[in-house]
Amino acid sequence: MGALPQFKPCVESMQFPGEPQANNLLMFKGHISVNKTANCPAQNFAIKVILINGFPFRAPKVYIDQQLNANILRTKNYLGQHNEITIAYLTGWNMSQQPDLKNMMTFIQSVIQSDPPVLTNIERNSMFVSGQAQQPQASFQQPQQAQPGQFFDPSRMG
Repeated sequence: MGALPQFKPCVESMQFPGEPQANNLLMFKGHISVNKTANCPAQNFAIKVILINGFPFRAPKVYIDQQLNANILRTKNYLGQHNEITIAYLTGWNMSQQPDLKNMMTFIQSVIQSDPPVLTNIERNSMFVSGQAQQPQASFQQPQQAQPGQFFDPSRMG
């Protein structure tokens, strides 16, 4: 990912559901900066790109690598469970179209720039009913690293 120098490679042992054992996976960690807008202050969002087994024939898994409010996860159509980024570039990954990490990250950056994963002032104000805050919503965390011999169970997150 030479075109995005803020992303650094690393290797972590992870096990996804359906895999018989944990694997050492190459990933890139970095951040995407969002410029200040009327509804959002300038911010950096931590991103993790996991090159899963079968890459490049299988799409990488891309996560916003920080806790997000459950209301954000519900309102941003590009976010799935555990802060996974679920844009068409990833869900339609097809080697005949020659996808690459640079174009993928450029697309992800444009999505996050245009619709940052934060509550706007309007959304934040709508969380208050009759002057009282609604009950806080649970935040979702990203999948945890598997220990050797341990199976990752996303239902135990929380």
